[in-house]
Amino acid sequence: MMKKIVLFLLFSCLAVGTVSAQKVGFCNVQLILQKMPEYQVAQEKLNELAKEYKAEIQAKKDKIAELYGSYQADKILLSSEMRSKKEEEIKQNESELEKLRGARFGENGDLFTERQKLVRPLQDKVYEAIEEVADRKGYTLILDVSGNASVLYYSEKYDCTEDVLKKMGYL
Repeated sequence: MMKKIVLFLLFSCLAVGTVSAQKVGFCNVQLILQKMPEYQVAQEKLNELAKEYKAEIQAKKDKIAELYGSYQADKILLSSEMRSKKEEEIKQNESELEKLRGARFGENGDLFTERQKLVRPLQDKVYEAIEEVADRKGYTLILDVSGNASVLYYSEKYDCTEDVLKKMGYL
């Protein structure tokens, strides 16, 4: 979807460019973020949190495996009512595992929320610097070459990554 939007904007600017001159620049936002110490700290926090969540999920998986193993070993000795009870317990734990995965790693899960809290302000800071550089240098459009926009070629003379890094004080 993002690729289509970027390509649409690029073609729109090219079409309008025949009427008036458009100045297009390029920037590598991922490179800029990687040069920011506060981004590295945020990434480390997110990695630790992901590690904790994975351990929590693995513990739940291990519990399910233990319940299932115990059920298989005792199955022949259990009454049909007890088998049903054990099967229901296993199913309930599997359901809880899926809910836990969604709560931790889902679209609006804890890791996503924490990423938004830690990384969004840094991205906003980068975008503000890009906007200032674009205004100062007269760019009408700046494309991010670090994403999936499929920019096949660009001239280095229109790359404003270093200008943004200087503006932010990282160069």
